Amino acid sequence: MNVIDYVKEYGAYTFEERAFCEVDSLCLSLLSYLPLSAYVQEGFESEYTLQSLCGLYLVYQEECEAAYNRRFALGNTAFFKAMARSTRFSSLRITGFADRHDEERQMQFAALTVLAPDFHFISFRGTDDTLVGWKEDFNMSFLCATPSQLAAAKYLESAANILPAKPIYVGGHSKGGNLAVFAAASVSREVQLHLGGIFAHDAPGFLSEFLTGEGYLTVHAICHGFIPQTSVIGMLLGDFGKSTVVHSDTLGLLQHDPYSWQVEGGAFVREDATDAHSRYVDKTLCTWLAGMDLSAREQFVDAVYELLSSTEASSVGELTRQMARSLSRVYRRYKDMDDKTRSVLREMTERLFSAAWKSLNVESALQEKRADLRRRISEAYEPIRDKLSLLSSVSELDYPKDEEE
Repeated sequence: MNVIDYVKEYGAYTFEERAFCEVDSLCLSLLSYLPLSAYVQEGFESEYTLQSLCGLYLVYQEECEAAYNRRFALGNTAFFKAMARSTRFSSLRITGFADRHDEERQMQFAALTVLAPDFHFISFRGTDDTLVGWKEDFNMSFLCATPSQLAAAKYLESAANILPAKPIYVGGHSKGGNLAVFAAASVSREVQLHLGGIFAHDAPGFLSEFLTGEGYLTVHAICHGFIPQTSVIGMLLGDFGKSTVVHSDTLGLLQHDPYSWQVEGGAFVREDATDAHSRYVDKTLCTWLAGMDLSAREQFVDAVYELLSSTEASSVGELTRQMARSLSRVYRRYKDMDDKTRSVLREMTERLFSAAWKSLNVESALQEKRADLRRRISEAYEPIRDKLSLLSSVSELDYPKDEEE
């Protein structure tokens, strides 16, 4: 069962009949992926039922699906249909639409607010298919605050001052989860007192300065992180807290797709820990980033973005659909770069491969140590096991009886 099946199975219950839960947090986080800015009024002056918004999505389905990769778009369509047909979600009111794309500021931001009978839920959108959206994600590796993070904090502060006094939940998937945590940590103490929970679903982490700041430490206890067992995105810059590991029914990077996450009994299906692949990627990236100061990270990210921008593609989808042409233009742009920029690209790429090789060796060494430990335990236990087996085969021991006087 995934989140779509959850909506179908539990959608007949209202929030009064079945309380808000962790799977609901993912459902409401995904609503911010509704790409309807062209069809609704921004701000808190207008409200729409969720059912009417999902109806709009289906009317403009082709244009809406073009905003995301095909796999995720198909999941969105099935999900929004199920939400619109459910008693639990269909009558929820949606307001506070915000959608900003600014290539000059390298900003991709979107949010909306869900009005439920007993709570509000502020949902921040994750990264869309645009190159500028991905660029802003990578900027998180060297900026203490990106334009979207600052916009998220301002949005939450404003919403809390406008909305009636009720508990406020904040959440998002991918970058949206990062924005939710940043916003909650950055608003005034008065607003923080109204927060009921913060939900980050496979969200990238933060620079260490943020994690040790007073704002984050204040809200850390109500942060709830969820990552799939082979998480990659959610391990970038480090896991910002003790996250719940969720079972996904797909492999590798595809596990970032929230429609692959498994649900049972109204809760996520748990895994004990992330798998070896996730730990390997995490170790590789941590080693790589640790070898670069913030300035070096910025130079590398800007150089890569310059190469990708040379393709004149505006989205990742467009880039991959025209791969041959894109690669040709990237190569030409690389040759035209100055020596210093090319040197940065070469050096950082070599460091990445070096970190990957070292992490692979570490993981292999750990596997060998685990195998050796299992062998030693087995050898130590073998004589004990034989003795226990011998004792269990004796059904009765003959002891001399005391003679009667």
